[in-house]
Amino acid sequence: MPNWCENHINSVASQRKLEEIRLAFENSRLLSYCNPLSGKYHRKEAIQKWGTKWDIDFKNDVHSFNLDHIDDNYVLFINANTAWSPPLEALDALFDQDEVHSVHCDFHEPMMEFCGLWANGHKQVLDYHDSELLKLECNEYFVEYWNLDNVSMDC
Repeated sequence: MPNWCENHINSVASQRKLEEIRLAFENSRLLSYCNPLSGKYHRKEAIQKWGTKWDIDFKNDVHSFNLDHIDDNYVLFINANTAWSPPLEALDALFDQDEVHSVHCDFHEPMMEFCGLWANGHKQVLDYHDSELLKLECNEYFVEYWNLDNVSMDC
C-alpha cells in the first residue's frame, strides 16, 4: 500500500484539448494521455514518464473534478491522489502539448513530509525539515493551503 500524495492540478487549454484530457481522465488514463508509455505497463517506465507508478484511478483517487470557462479561457480543475509522489513528469509532457497554455500543480505528501508547487515546468519542493525555506514559504502559503499549522515541524 503506497503513501498517497495529494494533488491539486489545474490546466488552461483550448476547449477541444480539455475535452480530450477530461475523457482520458474519466477513463483513468490521464497520465497515459499526457505522456504515453512505450508499450505494456512497466513500473520503472511509469515512474520515469509520469513521476508516479500508477495512473490516476478516476473512481478511487479523485476528490473533485471540474471543467469551467473563465474569462475566455477553459480551465480544468482536478483534486486527486497519486502513489508516493506527484505526477510532475506527466504534467511536464502535458504542458509541452499544442493548445495547452498552462499547467499548475500544488502537492502534499504528508507521510514523507513534503509539499510543493509545480507550474509550467518549474518546481519548488519543500521538505518539512528544511526549516529556513519552510519559514519563508510555508508560513505564507503552504501552512494555510495544506492546513499544515498542526504539523510538528523542525522550524
